[in-house]
Amino acid sequence: MTDRELLDRIAEKDAKAFDVLYNRYERLFYRWVFSRLNDYDAACDVTQIFWIGVWTLPTGIQVNEHGSAKDYLLRNLTFRILKQVQKEASKMEISNENLLGQQVDHLTYTHISEDLYVKEILHLMDEILRNLPPLTRKIYELRHVEHRSVKETAEALSISEKTVRNGLSSALSTLRQELNLMYETGHSDKLKVLIPLLIYLLKK
Repeated sequence: MTDRELLDRIAEKDAKAFDVLYNRYERLFYRWVFSRLNDYDAACDVTQIFWIGVWTLPTGIQVNEHGSAKDYLLRNLTFRILKQVQKEASKMEISNENLLGQQVDHLTYTHISEDLYVKEILHLMDEILRNLPPLTRKIYELRHVEHRSVKETAEALSISEKTVRNGLSSALSTLRQELNLMYETGHSDKLKVLIPLLIYLLKK
């Protein structure tokens, strides 16, 4: 059963359909949150609120051409992570910490706002990634986009795990540097809200 079919049933308050969707993504989504917050209680809070949102408002969740909602749900979850990050703003080792804390307050969680923000920032990241060496770019895609483990990435590309770690470190370093440059040289207000947040998440 596709995510779309499950979401349609959840909209009719089908608890079994919700259980199927939950079991399909619960481990992946929790790892996604915990790896970025490094706090068990905070990760549990964020994911619990997220799943409550899926149960109470499933009709606005979008799916791709294959009927999968995974990417859309991850974007939604990322915005919830950003709200949690606000609480830890004073501990962040990035520039404009005070501004960052103020800016997160202006983020909304409507589906339209999320899509507009995410599509634009992902477009910027795609431009940066195109300039990376092909192997480095592929390592980033497998680790940070497809969320594969170091071992799985190494096996898929027939390279060592050390090469995977070095390649991901190089890709993240380049992304952080380029995004910092974009922030300092000036972009739209919308992107100036998101760039510091994205830089923080790319530390992980």
